[in-house]
Amino acid sequence: MFDLDFTTYQWITLTGVAFLAGLGKAGLKGMSMIIVVLMANAFPVKASVGLVVLMFCTGDLLAINYYRRDASWTHIWRLLPAAVLGIGLGVWLDKTERAPR
Repeated sequence: MFDLDFTTYQWITLTGVAFLAGLGKAGLKGMSMIIVVLMANAFPVKASVGLVVLMFCTGDLLAINYYRRDASWTHIWRLLPAAVLGIGLGVWLDKTERAPR
């Protein structure tokens, strides 16, 4: 499992990246490219990917909560089955990739 025993540099990077992610969600384009580079520099690959995905998903959930009245729910419900299928397929493929041969 993943522990939260980060160095000071990693905590500073994580805080700065969270701020940049907020700027990106507010409409400043290109922030995700900077975020990926900073996180890849500060964390191991798997931790970096996991933290970035968690941060973006959390931001998206907060945005959905804030803009839920303005959301086009028919589009969301139409896309949701494909998204769930893709996530499930990704998890399955990841498990088969790790299986001993």
